[in-house]
Formats: sequence, C-alpha cells, structure tokens
Amino acid sequence: MNLRQFTKWTGKRSPPLLFALKVIWLLSIFTGEYLGFWKASHDCAPWPKSPSWNIRSSASRQELSHNDHRQIDSTARPYNIMIIGDPQLTDKYSYGRKGVIQWITEFYSDQYMRRNWKKLNRKLRPDAVVFLGDLMDGGREWPDDREWKEEVNRFKALFKPLDSSTKVLYMAGNHDVGFGDGIRADIVNRFKGEFGDTSYELFLDSHSIVVIDSVSMSSSDPNIHQQPRDFVREIRPSDKPRILFTHVPLYREPSPISGAYRSEPPEDLCGPLRQSKKQIRQGAGYQYQNLMTKELSDYILTQTQADFVFSGDDHDYCEVIHKVGNRQVPEISVNTFSMAQGVRYPGVVLLSLSAAEDSKTESYANKLCLLPDQISIFIRYAILFGLSVLVLFCNNLLEIYGLLKSGSTSPTIPSYRQDVNKDDQRKNKYLSQNRIHLGKCLDAFKRTANNIRQVAIPSILFYLFCALVL
Repeated sequence: MNLRQFTKWTGKRSPPLLFALKVIWLLSIFTGEYLGFWKASHDCAPWPKSPSWNIRSSASRQELSHNDHRQIDSTARPYNIMIIGDPQLTDKYSYGRKGVIQWITEFYSDQYMRRNWKKLNRKLRPDAVVFLGDLMDGGREWPDDREWKEEVNRFKALFKPLDSSTKVLYMAGNHDVGFGDGIRADIVNRFKGEFGDTSYELFLDSHSIVVIDSVSMSSSDPNIHQQPRDFVREIRPSDKPRILFTHVPLYREPSPISGAYRSEPPEDLCGPLRQSKKQIRQGAGYQYQNLMTKELSDYILTQTQADFVFSGDDHDYCEVIHKVGNRQVPEISVNTFSMAQGVRYPGVVLLSLSAAEDSKTESYANKLCLLPDQISIFIRYAILFGLSVLVLFCNNLLEIYGLLKSGSTSPTIPSYRQDVNKDDQRKNKYLSQNRIHLGKCLDAFKRTANNIRQVAIPSILFYLFCALVL
C-alpha cells in the first residue's frame, strides 16, 4: 500500500476512527471506574478458613458482647472481621493545599474509599469491621469542635455500614488524638464522645478481642496514660484465644541487615507481601513514633497473653513474629485503606475466627486483599489521551496531504515571469511551500481539536456518571 492509497483509506475511515476512539475511551473508563473495583472485591472472596472450620450450613452465628461466660459452640459459624488500617481522611492539614486543588484531592480520596467500602461489604458481608485508628488525617489538629464534627460526619457518611447487623469497632490513632506527650485530654475526650472508649475487650463464643490505646499508653503524663495502662493491667487470663488490636506496631529487635528490623526468619523481613523495600524502623517525630518501646511492647504481650496481633500506622503490610517466653505471637501490620497515603496498592485484611474443639487447633485464619492502584488508573488515562491526540492529528494530517495530492483542494501556485531572477524564484517557491505546509499543519490542529471535542463529550459524560453513581 503506497502513501496515496493509505491516506485515501484513512480519509474515508475517519468517522469509524472517531467511533473506535469513543468505544475505547468508554471501555477504559468503565474498567478504571468500576470493573477494577468490582474485580478486587470478588478476588477478595471467599473468607479464609481456619483448620477448625467444620460447621454446618445451619450453624448459629456468634455475637460480640462484654460477657465472657458463654459456652463455646464448636458448630457455630466463623465470625468474619474485615480489618481496615489508616483511612486518614484527607483534609486541609494533609498537604497544605487550598481551593480547587484541595477539593479535588479530597474528592478522589473519598471516592476511592467509598467504592471499595461498598463493594467489599456487598461481596463479603462481614460480621464486624475494625478500624485500626487514624480515621482522619488532621483529627488532632482541628481547634474548632464544629469543624471537627463536620469531619466526623464526613467519615461516618463515607463508612456507613451497609448492613445494620455489622458491628463497627474503632480505635484511636496518632492522627486522631496525637501521640505520647503530644496528647491533650480534651482531644481524647472529644474522640471518645464520637467513637467510644479507646481501650476495651469484647468476647465471642470462641475468642477474646482486645483493643488498646497504644498512643495514650506511650505518654509520660499520668492523666493520659493511667487509664489505658490500668486497662491492660486488669485484663484477666482467658481460656479463649485472644486477638489484640493496636494502632502502633509493637517493638521488634533490630536486624543485622542494614539496620532494618527483623522478622522470623531474618532473611524474610516483613514477608513477601510488603510493597516497600524499607522495613519498619524505630523513629519518632511530630506526634508519631514508628514502634512502641520495647518495655511497653513486652508489657502488653505479657499482660494480654495475645495469640495474634494486628496493628496499623505503617500504611504497608508487614508480618513479624514476637517471642513471648516459649510462645510465638504473630503480628500483622495492615495496609492503609487510602490511595493517598504512600502505597500504590491499599488493602484490607480478612480475619475469620472459628470455634476450636481443642487448644492445639488454630481457630483463626487471615488473608490480605489488595485494592486497585488508583495512580495507575490516572496514568492509563493520561497515556490514552496522548495516544488519542497523536492518532487523530496524524490521521488528519494524512487526510489533508492526500486531498492535496488528489488535486481537490490544491492551492494555486503562483506563476513567475521568465525575467525574474532564478534565485528569487527559488526563494519565493521555498517561502510559498513553507506557507502551504504551515497552513496544512494548522488545519490539522483545528480538525484534531474538533475531533477531540467529539470524543471527549460522551467520554466525560460517562465518566461523570461513573464518578457520581457507580
């Protein structure tokens, strides 16, 4: 096929080209705004099964309560908990942005979490959801209680349970109330007024669930640390497996490898599911500390006799083993739920608790569910836009040159008298050709702009539908 045939073909096929681009854009938007989130929630199912899972379809449901005097029913169905780490609602304290940029940042951050929340709940139907703290990014910073209340309402609207029977458990993070000596009693009380106690224990037929206020325990002020430390001290031994939830990860010994912090085994730092190559290192700054101190961590593990620990704060997945006497206690740090907190793939952890007939059988199972990479979705849109512009411009340019060669729109080339100097002839011809080529390019740009408008209008309308409805 020569150039004339190709340009003739592209000229005749330009409307189908626009139609094809519209279809490609609609499919791309549908995939990015709906299908990717739908697939993530379906890939997350089913719930993990522990070795003790052996229930009948008619099994009774376990219920959380403050009562620890119930008999274990080995036929009760597993209690399924979805664990969410660090949603950290983006606000004016997050990045210092203002105006439209801040609104866009909040909109997309909220939209991402809302979509995942709805689709995960619809698919998985958890019995309970545990938020591992840092509910809002600037919760500790809001001086005006009225503005803070507006952020609380925003959070509760975003994470409204789809099923009224779903139990929702909250805990305090350093972004909610501060950390250690930076905590103020009025900020803690404000948080408790909306989300309940920051330290508590609940019971299932089969398990004990303990939530501790690790950020307040780290304060040197007795008015702040006394209550959460007393709570941990007064926890009674239980014959049921105990699951511990803490916002700040527990201490782990430094690894001999590059100063990182080790897990078991040392060559498998944090496990293969961690996205960052950096490990959780002890460090501190304004209103944060990466790990609990060794003394507090040992105290918590000894007093609670926890069998499994879940923590937040780090925003990335990390799995370590703590040695407590002759016991080994696993800890999992859970991914952030937000697209705006430093990891490409946010996530949730599913925890299934079953009744075990003996102490030798594990009664819990967990798995990590990764959520869509929103940044990659935006990048794909940008690449598709660039390719669309390039294809349309090249197509229009080829059409114009093809029409010129066919003679249908050829401009009149000025004739020259024989007595004109040959150098002037060459110069005038060169300038004339440049003007012709420039005119063609400008015409191609105009056509391309019109084509972009034709493709963009249905694409933008469909995008708005997906953004506001799906």
